[in-house]
Amino acid sequence: MRQQTAASNRIHALVDQLFPGFLEQSKSGLTPFCEASMALMKERFSAPEIAHRRLRTLAAFLGRHRVRQPEEIAAGLIALASCALPPPAHRLAALQRTLAASVDLRECLSRNADQLRQQAAILLASTPYAMLTSIPGIGFTLATGMAAELGDPSRLYSVDSLCCFAGIVPRTTQSGGPDQPACQGHTPARCNHILKDWTVQSAQKIHLYGPSELKERISRWNANGQHGIYAGARRYLRLLRTLVLNQIPYLDPRGRSSLASDQDRADAALSAWQILTRKWRTIPEGIALIAKETTPLGFWRRVVMESRSVHLPLQP
Repeated sequence: MRQQTAASNRIHALVDQLFPGFLEQSKSGLTPFCEASMALMKERFSAPEIAHRRLRTLAAFLGRHRVRQPEEIAAGLIALASCALPPPAHRLAALQRTLAASVDLRECLSRNADQLRQQAAILLASTPYAMLTSIPGIGFTLATGMAAELGDPSRLYSVDSLCCFAGIVPRTTQSGGPDQPACQGHTPARCNHILKDWTVQSAQKIHLYGPSELKERISRWNANGQHGIYAGARRYLRLLRTLVLNQIPYLDPRGRSSLASDQDRADAALSAWQILTRKWRTIPEGIALIAKETTPLGFWRRVVMESRSVHLPLQP
């Protein structure tokens, strides 16, 4: 992913010389690095050449690459190209060749990243860490990163030990007797920095896209002057340990309450399964993989359907 980001930055620098504003969606109307955007940058790409294209031809090209409203986008691109600063004529050919090579490199890196992500998801499905994908905001990359650093799920330490191992608990010192207040320092430098990075990234994603109860809790911590992301990271490790050891997905608060009815529990299970199918359908044969009873998710699905009399469909 770092190499892909470097290639993207290289493409940005070249496009700024050939067609300024093309990779800004607010100006061009085209999503940066989408299929149509990459195809345009591969061949005869520059502001003068885009400006001289026929509207119908350019719209048909965008339509073939699955762009919505191709006529409107094509008209906007031609208008933007007509007003853009043209590249130096003596450097045009070199810039175009360099851009085409950079686009090919980024596409290759993107394919490799997708294949590695798919392989990681296949390995993840066979472990209880697959339950983490039931949390909104936690995808395959974050879940497999946590699984790789924590290891055997049957040997997970306590929450306090996990927080210390990840280096997300500040040091507390006290001197002068028990009547003196404790002083909190910085987080320790000696910790598993890779695990710390995965944990903090997970807390940030939960704060943006996670369940409302977790998002609101992090917001309250921030409002109270606390470090909401670090507090959310500790909360996430506690949640991770519960889901992995019990081999259950994340359920809605109403469904896991002690006062919940059978219908509430069935609705919570169905909602969690829908979140899982939306994520795993992006992996080839992903839904069939998590539906196997030999996997933790498949076993949980069978138990829920038998005990709650609820149907968990394979189609999202």
